[in-house]
Amino acid sequence: MMPQALADRAAIVDLVHLYAQAADLSDFDALVGCFTQDAVLEMASGTLDGREAIRVAITPAGGRPFDHSTHVIANITLRLDGDNATGETLAVAHLIGPGERIVTKGIGYTDLFRRTAEGWRISRRRHRTCWQVG
Repeated sequence: MMPQALADRAAIVDLVHLYAQAADLSDFDALVGCFTQDAVLEMASGTLDGREAIRVAITPAGGRPFDHSTHVIANITLRLDGDNATGETLAVAHLIGPGERIVTKGIGYTDLFRRTAEGWRISRRRHRTCWQVG
């Protein structure tokens, strides 16, 4: 593998972890910054188009269903193609909701990544729940 490909892979893996960490720390600016301006985020609750729609949906005024979370990123597979990449990520999310209700989910992300002037960003993410307890 060429040095640039290794650097690209490392940058995308860092981005995947940054997304999870930003979600867990409720750092909404950092989380939104993981996406391109024209990003699409697909979730069970619907599809969000663009950074601003994502920002509205994830901020407390947007009705976040959980008060606290810890996302543990497990498996990441990537396929690079120049300034674009595709990826699959599996994670486990521990979520604490109102009344200290605890939910644990197996999550899958199917991603399209794009190299931008800001670095690698998520241009499309499909978020799916693979399993859930609680």
